Formats: sequence, structure tokens, C-alpha cells
Amino acid sequence: MKRYMILLSTIMFFMVPQESGAQIERFQVQFIYNFTRLVQWPGLERQLTFRIGVLGKDQPITKELLESAHERNVAGKPIEIIEFESLDKLTACHILFVPNSQLSFLRRASNMLLGVPVLIITEAQDFTPNEAVINLYVDNERMRYRLSERRAEERNLTLSRQIIHYSR
Repeated sequence: MKRYMILLSTIMFFMVPQESGAQIERFQVQFIYNFTRLVQWPGLERQLTFRIGVLGKDQPITKELLESAHERNVAGKPIEIIEFESLDKLTACHILFVPNSQLSFLRRASNMLLGVPVLIITEAQDFTPNEAVINLYVDNERMRYRLSERRAEERNLTLSRQIIHYSR
């Protein structure tokens, strides 16, 4: 019986992080899609699609973004999800999500997109990277975000009062 309990505990230990991780990505995706309604990108009306990029290959959030992109649009534009396998493949997009595993590339990615109105979103738990416009994090089992109005202004993005208000 004791062996069974140890085995069960071990299985539960490994299952919880995976399940809660998937839950985190679902919440992050909800926030990202909400941000698309609360931020304005210059020139979006002249573009054919709204592009959300994820830095890195096979990131868990990409699957979540892809699953719901076909149900949504931004300003009447279909949403295109792109995974940038490396910085060499990085091109202009409206939102760039930089997962923790790719934070070491954030500064270079940000510099490569200078002059591009891109909403850079990170997910650092204990700090907000300097290049991020928005940083998603978990606080007291709730998804929250920190917002840099200065970075948004530098990126030529217009923020609604609502997104500013709730970041405080």
C-alpha cells in the first residue's frame, strides 16, 4: 500500500505542473487576445492580416494561440500565428510573445524591430524585462500584467485607458 501511495504521489507531482502550465498558457492567450482590443497599431487598416509572433520553436503557447486564432479577428483582419525559430527568421509582427526560454534573445529581437509598432509581451515572474511593453505573471494564483507606457510610446502604440487602469 505504501508503494502504491508513493507511486501515486510521484505521478501526481509530474501531472500537476503540466496541467497548470497548460492552464497558464490558456490564460496568457486570453490576455493576449484581450490586448488586441485595447491597443491600436498605426497603419493596421492597410494590412491584410494581424500577425502574432512567438519567439522560439514548439513553444506551448503557440498551440493555444493557433487553436483560437481562427475564431477571432483584430479590426476585421484575420489573425496569423507565426513561430520564429530563430532571430534570423524574425520579421515584423503586431505582437511578439517572448517566452522565458527565449528571454536571452529579447534585447536583440527588440533591437531588430526598432521602428516597428510591435507589442512585445514577456512572461517573467519576478521582474519585467526592459524591452517588454507588457509582462504577464502569476500573482496569488491570478494572471496579471505589468505595463510600460514608455515602451508602448516608443513603439508608437496607442493604449486604451482601460489597459492602463488595470495594470496598476
